[in-house]
Amino acid sequence: MIMRPHHLFCTRLYTGCGYSDEFCSNMDIIVDMLKQNPDINIRINTDEICKFCPNNNNGMCILGNEDIIYRDKMVLKCLSISEGEHNYSELHSKMNSMIDEKAFDMICGNCRWKKQGLCSYDEFQKKA
Repeated sequence: MIMRPHHLFCTRLYTGCGYSDEFCSNMDIIVDMLKQNPDINIRINTDEICKFCPNNNNGMCILGNEDIIYRDKMVLKCLSISEGEHNYSELHSKMNSMIDEKAFDMICGNCRWKKQGLCSYDEFQKKA
């Protein structure tokens, strides 16, 4: 499965809310699949989560592709990983040990879901 780096955070903090019923149904499936700790292909590109996002316009985020790419690059930097094959469980462990509140805010600070109170660093730590 291809996954954008910042979606590691989104899948960890997902609570059933999203853009639409179709988006949430897709996200439910993806989150369930990730619980089996599969190998995933980390790419700065649209992925299975983006597929049902209303802001996806031919592989570009209409809300600000530069901001999304910045988040992706910050995740790669903070986890000291590169694009490519990774195990979801191993990345989850790296997130536990390498993401502090400052890194979380750099990655998620401008996200609409964080601004709406649907995720936070406290919740991120609880789901470790």
